[in-house]
Amino acid sequence: TEMNWTLKHFDITAAFISAKVDRPLYVAPPPGYEDVCPPGTCLLLNNSLYGLKQASHLYWKRLQTWLLDYGFTQADDEGTLFRIVRGGESMILSMYVDDGLVAASSDKIYNDFLTEFKKAFSISDQGDLHYYLGVKVTRDLVQGTTDLSQAQYCVDLLERFGMEDAKT
Repeated sequence: TEMNWTLKHFDITAAFISAKVDRPLYVAPPPGYEDVCPPGTCLLLNNSLYGLKQASHLYWKRLQTWLLDYGFTQADDEGTLFRIVRGGESMILSMYVDDGLVAASSDKIYNDFLTEFKKAFSISDQGDLHYYLGVKVTRDLVQGTTDLSQAQYCVDLLERFGMEDAKT
């Protein structure tokens, strides 16, 4: 907050089905395709599928390769943290599965990245960071503060377990 970096959030849609398979994989036709596929037919996959054992690995390798090719460096001790410096501007990207959290020194470096990233991945740009993985983020740029709160998450947990009226 001291440097007033931009904080953004995006979500990669259909992440696991966006990766190409790395070797021939065959599956049985899904139910309802008996008229199209004769008995004993197998289908060759071009892309990964949800539920496929390799899906998360294939997605991560695709994402990691793209980020490194774009110019990011990956933190040695934290494999989901990436950093890039371009034209005197910096950006840090943290990935949690398909959720991206970005801290950027300017909107320009983020928008340039997003333009290229959208060519390779289907994303939902969540804009300025307000919530991330159940954590509410409130920034006051004048005061130079960033507050993190899980109050709503706690309320949701209490409701989930029927304890919303419990006394402390």
